[in-house]
Amino acid sequence: MSQKTWNYRGHLLLGIAALFFMLMAVYVLERRIAGVSEVWRCVSGYGLGLGLGLNSLALVFLLNRKQGAKGGAALPVPNFSYEEVFHKGEILIHVVDLEGRILYVNQAWKDLLGYADTDLMHKNIFSVIDAEFQDICRKRMQALVQNKEDKDLFQITVRAKSGAKVTLEGNCSLGYVNGVPQSVRGLFRDISDRKAREQHLLRLAYYDGLTGLPNRHLLPDRLRQAMACAARYGQYCAVVFLDLDGFKQVNDTLGHAQGDFLLRQVGQRLSQALRENDTVSRIGGDEFVVVITGLRELTHITGIVHKLQRRIEEPFALEEMEFIMQASFGVAVYPDDGTTVDELLACADQAMYAAKENDKGGYRMYAAR
Repeated sequence: MSQKTWNYRGHLLLGIAALFFMLMAVYVLERRIAGVSEVWRCVSGYGLGLGLGLNSLALVFLLNRKQGAKGGAALPVPNFSYEEVFHKGEILIHVVDLEGRILYVNQAWKDLLGYADTDLMHKNIFSVIDAEFQDICRKRMQALVQNKEDKDLFQITVRAKSGAKVTLEGNCSLGYVNGVPQSVRGLFRDISDRKAREQHLLRLAYYDGLTGLPNRHLLPDRLRQAMACAARYGQYCAVVFLDLDGFKQVNDTLGHAQGDFLLRQVGQRLSQALRENDTVSRIGGDEFVVVITGLRELTHITGIVHKLQRRIEEPFALEEMEFIMQASFGVAVYPDDGTTVDELLACADQAMYAAKENDKGGYRMYAAR
């Protein structure tokens, strides 16, 4: 007899026995026939108690059985195929061999990246992963094979068939056959929209909304990097503080729209006059800060400042008119004039105001008083 059958029959027998003893006890007590001995009254009392006890026991068994069905019983067989979960689900799934050759990808993977089955024949997963992340992925695969599984999620950028970059987040695990690792399985999700939002917020926080240049919040980090590089290689770096002369006249004459256009043009000209590893920052209004790195000789600063001056003084076309602008420059040098961000910015600012007071359109090197 199965356990399940015994459970049902056992509960039924307990219930019948409990009902019998309770009915017998009630009959004897209710009739109260003269001549019923004290023995029968005791029997009826015990019968009532036994009946109640058996009835309670049956109820406990029934409740335990229901509780077990809720918490401890096996899950019911799902009314769907596992193909719907894996092949047609939203999570991107791929399986590759230990060399990276693609063995399987699900439909979500193909839909997002635009590949057909024929495109994936004999294709290696590393031809899909962006070059910047290939070395990271190879190291993670090697770590998996060496039993150094990293359960933390990681992000990679892959290339769709169209060439578009897609950012994914997920993790990988090993697939075994007879205890021997044979494949690497990846489960990822598309986070491109989330990354785009993060980049947008980052730009709002650290870049000037008008010119697209680093703002006053990002400038200190760029300057610290320049100082660290100069200290490492025994070089100098310079901070050039500049303020446009006569900018208020442009705003008052042509309006703020033309003034904003002029500021964007100034930012572009300064950036074009410098190297990629230098920084041009707009810190507000018509004030800009330039960080020049990799200076082996202090005499190089003069030539760079003159180059910036010439670019600023080239005519600007505003509403079919040409405007000639000038700027006053102040220069401070690391490590001679300061060894912290605040010190260098303050020294360059003082030098710029000295240039503006004495000779607009000129420049001054900081000189400690």
